[in-house]
Amino acid sequence: MTIYHKHHIVPKHMGGPDDASNIVKLTIEEHAQAHLELYQDHGYEQDLVAHRMLLGQIDKAEAIKILQKAPKSERWKKNMSERIKGEGNPMWGKSQTKKQKEAVRIANSVPKPYVSDNMKKRHENDESYVFSERDSSKGGQATHAKKPKWWTNGTDNKYIPEAETPPEGYCRGRTTGWKTRK
Repeated sequence: MTIYHKHHIVPKHMGGPDDASNIVKLTIEEHAQAHLELYQDHGYEQDLVAHRMLLGQIDKAEAIKILQKAPKSERWKKNMSERIKGEGNPMWGKSQTKKQKEAVRIANSVPKPYVSDNMKKRHENDESYVFSERDSSKGGQATHAKKPKWWTNGTDNKYIPEAETPPEGYCRGRTTGWKTRK
């Protein structure tokens, strides 16, 4: 039995409507390929994530995590800004209690042992700061060992150390043999 999905010709994240004229019925493999082609044509992260989900390389929770970390579009930023203006803001008409203000004051007065003198000076002068290797070793940022990861081009899987660059056309994840299943 063939399973079909409804696919938006112009995806919703690109402003596509839910009209019947914008929806086409595709098999799972065709749907994955359609999102891959949209990604290749337009470069939207949402399409690559959809492609990988349809192939079974990632689950919904991982897809959400990837999209939350992805850079936001100007349209998204504008919409979010409009949503939290005025009465749409959950803090609209509210102010902090004395207890909340005191808790913030105490939290800000506690010395931060991992902050270098250089970083403190920059903060006092309202300058930006980029963590140095020295700050990282003091706990300013966590350092993790580089672990190998799975990469795929849709058919072949490769286990590549994170420090190495994956081959052209490969994306993170691995296929699970969906092409061989009937």
